[in-house]
Amino acid sequence: MTTTVEYQLFTNGTARMLRPYTPGDILYPGYRGEIETIEVEPLRPFDKTCEVLFHLHNHDRRPDGSIAPSMSVGDVIVFGAAAALSVASVGFVDVDVDRADISPMSWLESLPSRVDQ
Repeated sequence: MTTTVEYQLFTNGTARMLRPYTPGDILYPGYRGEIETIEVEPLRPFDKTCEVLFHLHNHDRRPDGSIAPSMSVGDVIVFGAAAALSVASVGFVDVDVDRADISPMSWLESLPSRVDQ
């Protein structure tokens, strides 16, 4: 059985691709979209969907290529109010996102301005 769920990606500005999200990390809001879940294991309902999203947001033609870096360790995928998972060095881990960690700026807006020479 498949269902469509909304998701949003958050780029972790603190973990530096070394570890999953932990409370206190700065999260930059990124791409928001919908995906059909393809779950077969009821104990971890979003694992397969996370794998699909990781692949989707890590290739040259990813939907958020001009606004955010590719998904990396520490980044977070939030599925509506249902679940939040962070990319780990292998797979994904369940996390509780502290709303205070979400920046009002996107990752792109957080970059230092470039000076034209």
